[in-house]
Amino acid sequence: MQRRLLILASALFAAATVHMPAAAQGGYPTKPVTLLVGYPAGGPVDTLARAIGEKLSASMGQTVVVENVPGATGMIANQRLAKSAPDGYTLMLGANPMAIQASIKKSLPYNSLRDFTPIAYVGDAPYLLVVPANSPAKTVQELVSLVRASPGKMSYGSAGAGSANHLSGEIMKKAAGLNINHIPYKGGAPAQVDVMGGHVAYIFDAFITGVKLAQGGKLRALAVTTDTRSPAAPDVPTMAESGFPGFSVQAWYGLMGPGNMPAPLVRRLNEEVNKAIALPDMQTRLASMGLQARPGTAGDFAAFFAKDIATYATVIKDAGVPLED
Repeated sequence: MQRRLLILASALFAAATVHMPAAAQGGYPTKPVTLLVGYPAGGPVDTLARAIGEKLSASMGQTVVVENVPGATGMIANQRLAKSAPDGYTLMLGANPMAIQASIKKSLPYNSLRDFTPIAYVGDAPYLLVVPANSPAKTVQELVSLVRASPGKMSYGSAGAGSANHLSGEIMKKAAGLNINHIPYKGGAPAQVDVMGGHVAYIFDAFITGVKLAQGGKLRALAVTTDTRSPAAPDVPTMAESGFPGFSVQAWYGLMGPGNMPAPLVRRLNEEVNKAIALPDMQTRLASMGLQARPGTAGDFAAFFAKDIATYATVIKDAGVPLED
């Protein structure tokens, strides 16, 4: 009798496991994983995705295929991710434009909070407040005084309307009560050229390029936009240290999945990413990109993502930034 019961119990367990997701059985992944990148090959998101994918392939025993799906500042890839099955076989390396788009677009074909699962924060870099090398301003407060002395006559540049460096400028403008014009450029490079030439008073530049120009004497770096100083530029103070408490904007990157991913699968992937970014060669690679690794839980990343969306929503509304189609 006991033997029959044991056989029956074993059969029921086997039948049940057939219908369990692979992740719950501990078998994930059983086939290649696609890692979407919403930007062209060769850019920072693509470079980082390939580095992460390489480590995940090695640790999980399955190929991670990076697939570039460029267009609409990453939104084409975002939409594809949102419509994918939450089984862990379609993931994406997300970046901070995902948070901005939630508020600056008139409409999106997905809900930024509902249709994505934040899995793991990979790393971030500050933006760098830079002025012309010959600017009389040597500190942020001196720059504020300079702008206030010529109300409405000076301008700051950005990589484009609605970009993170534009919104950084709007945060500073409101906090300091500045009367200054915004000039949107078609990318960061032309904005850099004009600030070096003194045609705009300052820009919040991409860190990795801005710090090199500052170290070469072509620009002067006044502050970084993250909560703490960057190890790559330890002598440059934060905006908070420079009289703007709470000023925190970063170019961030993180692993995202479709909405409603099973918690065990999210934990597994989070652990794999945290292991990957802790490796010495990954630390070196991140540092070469001006990034700091940010290990943490999926819950930490989800809370950060929601807060970033809310922050940009407030800035966009308060600054009256026109919504985009």
